[in-house]
Amino acid sequence: MKEEIVRKALEAGILLTPGLLETLNEEKLEEMIKEAKQKDKTVLTERERPTKSRLIIKVKRVVPKAKLKPEDFTRYYNNKYEGIKKLLLKKLDAVSINKVGESYDEISIIGMVKEPTPRGFVLEDPTGEIEVISNKEPEADDVIGVKGTSREGKLIEKEIILPDIPLDYRSKKIKKLSLLLTTSLTDKAMALTQATNFTLIPKLGDENLNEKEKEQVITDFTNPTWITISTPEDEMNILVYSPGEEIEQKQVIDYLRKRHLSPKRNKILGPDDYFFIEPVPDILWLISPKKFLENYKGVTIISFEAPDAARVNLGTREVEFKRV
Repeated sequence: MKEEIVRKALEAGILLTPGLLETLNEEKLEEMIKEAKQKDKTVLTERERPTKSRLIIKVKRVVPKAKLKPEDFTRYYNNKYEGIKKLLLKKLDAVSINKVGESYDEISIIGMVKEPTPRGFVLEDPTGEIEVISNKEPEADDVIGVKGTSREGKLIEKEIILPDIPLDYRSKKIKKLSLLLTTSLTDKAMALTQATNFTLIPKLGDENLNEKEKEQVITDFTNPTWITISTPEDEMNILVYSPGEEIEQKQVIDYLRKRHLSPKRNKILGPDDYFFIEPVPDILWLISPKKFLENYKGVTIISFEAPDAARVNLGTREVEFKRV
């Protein structure tokens, strides 16, 4: 019973103190949650107390497969194709390649780039492949949409569509919270540090925090790693990735335009596509020798490696590079 009450309270974004939990039933909880929301409270107690914020950190790490078989690569590329296809279908009305016939009317297809040709490239989907006549040069294994007209079994390209960041995407912020990003601290990769007037309650009923408890550190990163930071009011997604080499700003923006980190074949970790960029990250942290800061359609891109570090204000998205 108590576990169910705690679960319902947390789903409503409400914290219960131990004293109140001992005397609370589900019916009374519903009334108190309603009252707390009306008063914009996040902590329910037996007495009136100052409101405190609640911070939840979720880390999604990859689970690489020790030894890959040929069928693992097939499943990986199928998963990559299906994931990006869903995003592209929001932007165009596509037909499968085996249904492309002779037509002067514009049609759209979605496929994975197989190889270049003297006049363009070959695009394939689960139903077949077609040569696209184009002066553009997408990279092999890119999943793209192509608009054009068909002639003699070929598609004459008029436009190439990438999934990209949606036009209606709005970057998110978390007030009064800052991040310290660093790869040079011993066994530490990212530190969440308390800012002015920010109160963290890491576990139920813990009302007395010392200064050490007010700092949360995330370690044991995999490549890539997704981190979700949320409070009752806000939520942010952070993607951490090390490409293993120095990359230019344009390449990072290409990641976001393609919605994929596009690793080389020897970097694939298993049949699951861990490199698919979904959801849209609010912060993309590249661990790379080239230091730069970029904003692309609301996504804050930060690139650096040791001995540099970066302090990120999640309320303003301001970034300050420093040495540690």
